Amino acid sequence: GYTLFAPMPYNAVYLINNEGRKVNEWSGTYKPALSVNLLEDGRLLHTCNVDNSRFNGGGTGGRVELVDWDGAIGWSYEYSTNLHCQHHDAVGLPSGNVLFLAWEYKTRQQCIDAGRNPNLLFYNSLWPDHLVEVDVVTSSTVWEWHVWDHLVQQYDSTKPNFGVVAEHPELVNLNYVPGQSVADWNHSNSVAYNADLDQVL
Repeated sequence: GYTLFAPMPYNAVYLINNEGRKVNEWSGTYKPALSVNLLEDGRLLHTCNVDNSRFNGGGTGGRVELVDWDGAIGWSYEYSTNLHCQHHDAVGLPSGNVLFLAWEYKTRQQCIDAGRNPNLLFYNSLWPDHLVEVDVVTSSTVWEWHVWDHLVQQYDSTKPNFGVVAEHPELVNLNYVPGQSVADWNHSNSVAYNADLDQVL
């Protein structure tokens, strides 16, 4: 019966009831990175835009925060450099850890070395997605999954990951070009965890 939202131009998150009345407001320092979740224990899991100069696509974040009901930041984690940046979604896991989406920077040469057609490198780089799970007690990474480790390409037989794309549905086609030919190649918007199957979507 409640709606939780973080308006894009605001440094605040709001919880309203079905009558549109404000139940709670969390004011912060950062604009949202397009994801906010209320955990079962009442804490707010909030992604924040730290204005990364390299990664500037939609949903750019770089910081994840856990905020209590009264607005105190109990935990924060920055994941923003010129080589990687958190973006869009983050979720709380049953273990108490936090799982979030991020980009990683691949240079033109790294892309070509992996079998990308150079004619498809319109921005001379790619930002493939990866997932990062962080222990909120130690702020250490406990698990990662990278799209870049699961590629197939049939452009260059001398390069790694060469194979028939149609025969490898478990892999990602390195030469796939989405509707917009951008460096933000995968552009995932959300992540979810299925506790019954112990799987990430």
